[in-house]
Formats: sequence, structure tokens, C-alpha cells
Amino acid sequence: MVDHKYGIRVLTDQCIVLADAKGFTNFLRSTNVAVVENFLLEYDDLMNDVCAKHGGMIRQVNGDMYFITFEK
Repeated sequence: MVDHKYGIRVLTDQCIVLADAKGFTNFLRSTNVAVVENFLLEYDDLMNDVCAKHGGMIRQVNGDMYFITFEK
């Protein structure tokens, strides 16, 4: 459904998950780029696997934050 007054898409009958890796900022500051890159690639694989297994859709990724929806 699109809310024409505000020009946004409204999701109904959806469960919303915001996933954020605890301590990521400190981890980022205390380790090298290759380790961080590897972590993010593995984290992305995990999030995609969870979505594939349970019918979720990744709507947005910002660093270590994932915005995911699942149909009820």
C-alpha cells in the first residue's frame, strides 16, 4: 500500500527486525580493515541465510545494521 499523502510505502502484516552487532563500533576501532571486512561478509551471509530459511527480506543495510521484514 502506498500512502499518497506522504509518498511512502506502508507495510502491513509484517514483522520488522532491526539487527545490529553489539560492540561493532569498538570492534571497528580496535582491529584492522581485513578482519572487519571478513566479519561483515560473514555477518551478511548469516543474515541472508536466516532470511532464506524463514522467508525474510532484507530491506536496508547500513554498516552492521540490518532492517529486515518477515511476513506474518
